Amino acid sequence: MELRWAKKLLLTGGVLLVPVFALVTSVVFWPGVLLKAYSWYMCLSQGVAVRYSHSASYRFCYSTRGTPGCATPTLLLLHGFSTSKEMWLSVIKYLPRNLHVVCLDMPGHEGTSRTGAEDYSIQGQARRVHQVRANFLRGLLANRIPNNNFYREVFLAIIGEKSRHSLQQHLNLITAPLQVIWGKNDQILDVSGAAVIQKVLPHCQVDLLDNCGHAIALERPRKFANLVLDFHNKAKKQA
Repeated sequence: MELRWAKKLLLTGGVLLVPVFALVTSVVFWPGVLLKAYSWYMCLSQGVAVRYSHSASYRFCYSTRGTPGCATPTLLLLHGFSTSKEMWLSVIKYLPRNLHVVCLDMPGHEGTSRTGAEDYSIQGQARRVHQVRANFLRGLLANRIPNNNFYREVFLAIIGEKSRHSLQQHLNLITAPLQVIWGKNDQILDVSGAAVIQKVLPHCQVDLLDNCGHAIALERPRKFANLVLDFHNKAKKQA
């Protein structure tokens, strides 16, 4: 009797160990596959679709939810260095489903074409974003293996002399309502940058988050979404 129970226990333990072993092996050897699976599940559960837009030989990849052209303006979300559009999935979760949201893969990242340094500077990225925006207006509606040389090239481009002071030099050109959300514990870009922006644009709205670092969308997605929606609604009433 005891031997039979021991066999059942061993069999049950073996069955449980198989998925655990598979999960641990995947985390160690194929973490990218797990991240892709998680992103796919998040997109599916939140009604987010991945789309592509082409301009000549250049391809943009973006995710979208909602219907454009409604009374509510489109919310365009742009990620930072070395991430991708998937970073916004945790924020989209807290946004209303009737809001049209577009999350774009920046030049060279994830599913968007990888070209050269001319597209990786601040000015180059802005030019490409305007290009994809033009494609949307005309009604145009891949996985990449991480490449250290690519990210090094992008990093050098955005900290280069041409890009380093680009924001400060062009702040005065911003005429649309502006909201600045910054984590007080940001270790990459010091929070004092918010004051620099507000000095040039005194009417901008500045929201500083306690106990939050650089990746606000990942650290405080609900708070970020609520702040953006409040600002969005306020700007719409004032328009």
